[in-house]
Amino acid sequence: MPELPEVETIKNQLLTEFSNCEVQVFESRTLHLIKKAPTLKSLNTSLSGQRIRDIKRYGKFLLFEFDRAVLRIHLGMSGRMRIIEPSKYLEFKHIHLTIKFKNGLTLAYIDPRRFGSIEVVNPDFKIPPKLGPDALDLKLGNKLLSSQKLKSSVPIKLKLLDQSLVAGIGNIYSDEILYRSHLSPLRKATSLSGDEILYLTKNIRKVLKQAIRQSGSTLQDGGYVDLYGANGKFQNYHLIHAKSTCTACQSHVSRVKLGGRSCYYCSMCQH
Repeated sequence: MPELPEVETIKNQLLTEFSNCEVQVFESRTLHLIKKAPTLKSLNTSLSGQRIRDIKRYGKFLLFEFDRAVLRIHLGMSGRMRIIEPSKYLEFKHIHLTIKFKNGLTLAYIDPRRFGSIEVVNPDFKIPPKLGPDALDLKLGNKLLSSQKLKSSVPIKLKLLDQSLVAGIGNIYSDEILYRSHLSPLRKATSLSGDEILYLTKNIRKVLKQAIRQSGSTLQDGGYVDLYGANGKFQNYHLIHAKSTCTACQSHVSRVKLGGRSCYYCSMCQH
């Protein structure tokens, strides 16, 4: 699943290519297969002929801001945004929406597993109300210290995946953040001290920023590529996720299932 660093990478590339560009037309034969998607007719009625004024990211959401509405896209488990040449359209599978711009560029939303979502929303309600603060929020530390959601017996790993606590962190980066914070993913969230929460917050920002600089992570399944089809590079800097031995102490890395997802940690280095 694309997490915050992957979505931020795509957002920055989209801004470079499409800022202030005017939409010519939306095209699709399978838009109805995507969660929350409007009809193609209503999408064209709402946004065709309008210019993209800004593109932002909140958590794992892309926010295309137009004059009177926001196109909100979540990439789900396997979603991609790709610039495609019309002559090469047939080379791509699982295209569920294309956006043709008057400058000649075409942007495609591709989603093999169809867990993503596409919505047109009022600018005043562009951020889903159930989301917590963005993981790169400069005030995240104080917000987590005062959050009642951390006063829970749920493992801290699962709380980091809880988008209502903090938006943008997924399975890969939660492993990396907890490892660098020397915290066991099995620790009850309520057991963390104030200092541990602040150190965790510091590593949230550090890991995510490092990953953004490397254009995100592309694992062996090749699931994530950027706007131009290039792989991320942060997987080369992973310290614990999908490793067999700890990079610090050379102990065997433990792998357990939490919330239905594989979780990697070192029982010697993380407590």
